[in-house]
Amino acid sequence: MPPLFAFSDLSDPTGLAKRLKQPSDLASQFLYAQLSTTTKQLLAAYDGASQLPALLRADLVADLTGLLESWSPEEGPA
Repeated sequence: MPPLFAFSDLSDPTGLAKRLKQPSDLASQFLYAQLSTTTKQLLAAYDGASQLPALLRADLVADLTGLLESWSPEEGPA
């Protein structure tokens, strides 16, 4: 499965928002399912053509940030 989103979507989620308005591929559908109810409602109200509303931008970035996981390599057995 391809990545659900790119790090660049955190700084400008406009393209991602347009893709998530009508998620047609499996990765987009899965990502859409992970979004908060508020973000889904804001996406539904977004026309997909105008500038991304500030509230939708902020909520989408917050949801994406919440999906990120930090990790660090662990040393294996010696």
